[in-house]
Amino acid sequence: RGFGFIEIDYRGSTNYGIDYRKTLDGNWGIYDTEDVIDVINYLSEMGFYDRKKIVLKGSSAGGFTLLNSLCEDIDVGCASCYYGVSDLGSLLKDTHKFESGYTNSLIGVNENKSNLDNLLQSRSPILKIEKIKTPIIFFQGMSDPVVQPDQTKKIYDQLILNGIDAKMYLFENEGHGFRMKSTIDKCRFAEEQFFSKHLDMNDA
Repeated sequence: RGFGFIEIDYRGSTNYGIDYRKTLDGNWGIYDTEDVIDVINYLSEMGFYDRKKIVLKGSSAGGFTLLNSLCEDIDVGCASCYYGVSDLGSLLKDTHKFESGYTNSLIGVNENKSNLDNLLQSRSPILKIEKIKTPIIFFQGMSDPVVQPDQTKKIYDQLILNGIDAKMYLFENEGHGFRMKSTIDKCRFAEEQFFSKHLDMNDA
């Protein structure tokens, strides 16, 4: 048994020129989410995959896209989120200096100052969490300077309160991106168990 793998170069991805990259500025949480949903719909409509056999997996900004996609009722099997952004307000306030300017441009802070609160609410998965019905497994480093561990803890706790099957693994001495082999091995093992449960892999 195994998995098919699709990596989505949503609008704003690199390697397609500066104009293409800049299309995501001010549209983070919109264009990337739309493109993921379009891919899932295409795969399903063409008969390539059963939606319930699809797993969304993302880390950091990819985790943000993953969570926003799940807010759109895409009805996939499950999801795996590594140190994903769930609260843009917290990201703007707490992320380290190196990331802050890039984050501001992606969100469009300067262009949307008068409407920033509404923008942050509409694009922050934690603030529309009631829309998420998909099982999710979370992985988070406790020394992460980019996405604070509280972001992952809060969205996990709320999903549990909402009756969603969710798992969370926290790793001491890991930051934004895991380095230790023991951590990576544990994540892979936990993912396989979680995927097997929700994809009914014995029938795959």
